[in-house]
Amino acid sequence: SNSTISNATGTLTINNIANSSMILGTNNTTAVTIDNSQNTTFAGDVYVSASGSPSFRVTDTTNTVTGKFQADDTVGKVGTHTNHSFQLFSNNTTALTIDTSQNATFANHVIMADSKELRLGNNADLLLYHNGSNSYLDHYNTGELYIRNRRTSGDILIATRASNGDNVPCVTFNSAGSSTFGGK
Repeated sequence: SNSTISNATGTLTINNIANSSMILGTNNTTAVTIDNSQNTTFAGDVYVSASGSPSFRVTDTTNTVTGKFQADDTVGKVGTHTNHSFQLFSNNTTALTIDTSQNATFANHVIMADSKELRLGNNADLLLYHNGSNSYLDHYNTGELYIRNRRTSGDILIATRASNGDNVPCVTFNSAGSSTFGGK
């Protein structure tokens, strides 16, 4: 047989006034524990489902920041719902920060597999990639490819590594506008 707690009007309050945890369970097994500090522990998965675009939101009421997890049509979304930065963590350390202007800051390297391209521009105008054997910088579509040194009196060097590990300049473009090929 089933047991029911119901309330037809007003607020239904279940309150443990002892300084102890509240435990909800099924089949003599704890499913949810709410401790006396209001921390809630779920023993299994937590599902949020609804038609439309269901979401799960967590709000820090001190700083009014809200994190949001949402399923929207064919896209899973995660981020902030308020005007605050969003951070992804790994090993309890910030790995990626996306600020409110959508600027992304990585805490470490961005590693891409062979033949995967870093694509820049709306139409993949500039590609940077390594195919497993060689590295490429490809420029497509409109405009020119500029390689600039924005430092005052800075040169641009195109170099190769010698067998002894030294960098050997092949081409040097100096700040005076002249160039040297192979050191000559």
